Amino acid sequence: MECSLCSEKVDLGNNPEGTYECPYCNEDFEYEVNRKLREKLETKLDIMPNPSLDIDRPIDEGEGEKLLMLLDDNKKIPGSGLLKEEIIDRGGRNWVDSIVHILFGGAMLGLMLVFIVMFPFDSLVGEGIYGMFCSAGILLFMIPFLLFGSGSVIGGLINLISPGNVEQVLVRIWIHRKKKLVIVVHDVYDVESDVFYEPELISSFHLIRSDCVRVLTERPSDNMGTKGGRKVCIWNQNESKLKRLILELKLFEYDEKEEAEKAARIYAKKLGIPYEGEGLSYWYSLVPQY
Repeated sequence: MECSLCSEKVDLGNNPEGTYECPYCNEDFEYEVNRKLREKLETKLDIMPNPSLDIDRPIDEGEGEKLLMLLDDNKKIPGSGLLKEEIIDRGGRNWVDSIVHILFGGAMLGLMLVFIVMFPFDSLVGEGIYGMFCSAGILLFMIPFLLFGSGSVIGGLINLISPGNVEQVLVRIWIHRKKKLVIVVHDVYDVESDVFYEPELISSFHLIRSDCVRVLTERPSDNMGTKGGRKVCIWNQNESKLKRLILELKLFEYDEKEEAEKAARIYAKKLGIPYEGEGLSYWYSLVPQY
């Protein structure tokens, strides 16, 4: 029969259905007599392999939702597997983040106020058309300070005064190897109201030939007050700078270089894409992505 993970032919002899280790990919797969029935179901839901996915990343036209529906119904889909499972906490009152936002926003608003006090409009802009253009330029220069400063202060105050409910989120990343489809699913539990919500599809995308696994590294900096870190992620060098990080997979401390590299190689093997070493994290934050 065909291994459901790497599609190689495996001889099971006369063995009954059960779990076996593939000699080619060294992963465990299940053999069931009714596998053809499930493959018919896959065909009906249009999540069968598509050979045209190796060039451009196609737009997800509902395939992620279809795969989530199958997984949510506890159906075992040939070629699919759980890539990552992690529980994170979110919501509630966060004193540190709120105070940082308030201080940062207050500093930006303070700089704007100092500029207004020290450099009055009359002494800068002059009169006539020239003065009008100067006034417009100064106002445009001050708008970002006003927007970011006030937004940061308001956000910090809202979290202190009226924080959201404390939630526990089960983050699951699934891979359908035949379709080269990756989905991120959140199962949310509201701790305060003791309510479990329906699984939610957060993101869904297809892997393409130019994708790889990479470890982004941020060095510790005493000047910036950062301790550094490492982020294992799906990466595509052909994208524009701000879109090269396709999906975060796992975070590590800066000193955990070997652990990060080992995890990256395991993820690359499971995803069926190459591991291409480390890169410096200039454009990308090492805070959790989801």
